[in-house]
Amino acid sequence: VRTVNVVEGQAVTPGELLLTLDDRELQAAQAQAVAQLAQAELRLQQLQQLVQPLNQESRRQAEATLTQAKLQYQRVEALVARGFYSPNQLDDARRALTVAESQFAASRLQAGSNARGGSDYRLAQNAVTQARANLALAEARLAYATLVAPRAGTILNRLVEPGDSVQPGKVLLTLSPA
Repeated sequence: VRTVNVVEGQAVTPGELLLTLDDRELQAAQAQAVAQLAQAELRLQQLQQLVQPLNQESRRQAEATLTQAKLQYQRVEALVARGFYSPNQLDDARRALTVAESQFAASRLQAGSNARGGSDYRLAQNAVTQARANLALAEARLAYATLVAPRAGTILNRLVEPGDSVQPGKVLLTLSPA
């Protein structure tokens, strides 16, 4: 108990502050929840403003590389057929084409995952939802550290003093309704 603002026999009005509990830990939990929400919102914003556009550009680059690799493979294949290039050069062109196809496929998968509706995007949205719920919980717990009169009445018993440790369910004050 941090403060007790009433004495036995005192009349109180609805909403009047009766006592406060030490809320440092609860305030720290609330601050942590606020920070987690900010981080989750920034991650979602990062996906929208940075990652999605970068993925689109990466996909365009991979597509251009794939197109070039296909053309190069076709040229080398024709030159090998005419005897101008060795089969080793065709193997190199085939490998470059395979790598370009793989990079293009990977860029498509990454772009899909980060796009709206994609798994990374949905994970970021869920993190924001969870962080908001955690903040609401922390704020609700913090509210429990302040005890106010639920209605007008008179304090019959004051069973705690500042500095006392209390447990859930322990009677702290007895209020007789007016």
